Amino acid sequence: MIVLNPKELGKPVVVNTVVELFVFGQQHKYSFMYAGMITSTTVVVFFWILAAFDFSSASSGKYVGWTWEHQWCRLTVSTSSSLNPSPGSDVVCTNQPYFDYFKEALRHPPSPNHHQVAEVVVNMYSDLRKSIQMHTKTLREDSIIAHEFPFFAQDLQRRRDEDSQRPVDSLVQIFPISLSVPDDMILSHVPPKSKAFSRVVPGNLSSYFSMDEEKLFYDDIERSLFGWTCSKGGWDYIRHYEIIARGSLPLFLDISMLPPPGGVSTSLALHPTKLYPLLFSFPTLSVQAGTQLIGLGDWEISEAVVDYPSERFEKQLYSATVMALQQYAKNVLSTSAMASYVLQTVQQNVALENKVQLGRVRGQITRVLYLTHDGQDVHGDFQTDSLLHGLKTLLGQEASAVINVNRRSSVLRNLQQFDEASYRAFKRTLYAGGSTYGLALDTLSPDEHGLETIELDVDGVLSSIQRREFDVVIHGAAHRSASYKPDKDPKFAMLWSAVCHNYERHEVVLIDGSETGLSGSVLDRLLPCARHVFSREGIRLKN
Repeated sequence: MIVLNPKELGKPVVVNTVVELFVFGQQHKYSFMYAGMITSTTVVVFFWILAAFDFSSASSGKYVGWTWEHQWCRLTVSTSSSLNPSPGSDVVCTNQPYFDYFKEALRHPPSPNHHQVAEVVVNMYSDLRKSIQMHTKTLREDSIIAHEFPFFAQDLQRRRDEDSQRPVDSLVQIFPISLSVPDDMILSHVPPKSKAFSRVVPGNLSSYFSMDEEKLFYDDIERSLFGWTCSKGGWDYIRHYEIIARGSLPLFLDISMLPPPGGVSTSLALHPTKLYPLLFSFPTLSVQAGTQLIGLGDWEISEAVVDYPSERFEKQLYSATVMALQQYAKNVLSTSAMASYVLQTVQQNVALENKVQLGRVRGQITRVLYLTHDGQDVHGDFQTDSLLHGLKTLLGQEASAVINVNRRSSVLRNLQQFDEASYRAFKRTLYAGGSTYGLALDTLSPDEHGLETIELDVDGVLSSIQRREFDVVIHGAAHRSASYKPDKDPKFAMLWSAVCHNYERHEVVLIDGSETGLSGSVLDRLLPCARHVFSREGIRLKN
């Protein structure tokens, strides 16, 4: 995936990527550029592609638009039959209105709270880059915690003995990752408000909506000024995303207890954690909460008051903050942005570490093998399914793009869920009722590319592994490997063994979606075949 900073490089660069967009029922294919930033470090800036067309002005023609940090960018495309960007076209980026509001608030702050929020919002993406750097760990044989992993001693020595002529790859890179939400779930406006707080209070089961009331749940968030959230089994919790995506402000009840960066923790590394505490100081808002009734994540709100509507309630500040978080969600916390981040990080770190591009991890990753355990986690997994959703959204559902051998039914909506009754019945079987992630990928269209046939053909996938036809291999459920037994999952055992024998470690990625951190013993078992680890909460060194 090629990512360029249009401000620094000036002219747009068109890569060999085609986006298919359906406008008024007609299909259009456009070659277009990706916009973002490449730095000299291991950090990348995320991007979100928004299909936007302007048919009202013949002079402007058709365009592809996207958000980039605090800006909206557009690239005009030719109206010729080639449908390529017009020769000499420039990328035009303009500040979003909320950004201009906060820049003015920095110069002339109406209140200390305005200034604090403005400062955090304006620096949101530079803080993101710093956070990724602080939470990214590179382990080598001489690393302080290397002794926690027998991999560094036993396996490396074994490989040295087996092949003394072959350089031994002892590198392990741990990067942060988080949950994400489908792109089309994120609103691009501030919905009308009719109430102060959302109905759901974490841990208070009587406040919850039923599994069949997902739309009512979202409507309740949209109508509310603020939504309640907190840590649950881990710090990363899908409620944070739902509140932001649907145009409300999250009141993160225990954010003050978030551990600082350090060690091998990656908790909320991709979130604007400097902003969350400031929301409790919003003008006219008063909250008294924090009595944990049972355990982590069970809360009692003893008092919650906000003077709304009133002149003292800063509507402009509120709307600007909501829009800033919505744009951040599009750029960073959407499924396609998270998938892009994973692929770009793998490619760039291979190139930066070795000064050349190694193996088949090239500048543009177009084919991914996504492995999960058969028979496990059949009721859905937020991390595993949201990343799969993002990969298929980003790269497409063609047979040459993302191959998921187990055809995860938790995220793929097929003809069996066409009618509403079947759709609801199946979602009820999923974890958390499939809220947000369940059946989020529409596969109702005819399988013209034969993808289902290919993914269910284990022997064919095995041959593709042996021929090294995949650009990168992703183990999408490394956190489920604790209970993995080869004799119970022979298909995965066969494919993983083939990956280990045919791919270099820098071409293989582990995804850890555990709420409590990936077990060091599980990680140690997988390290001989994989270099890159993306962890949601970090690594548990003591098992």
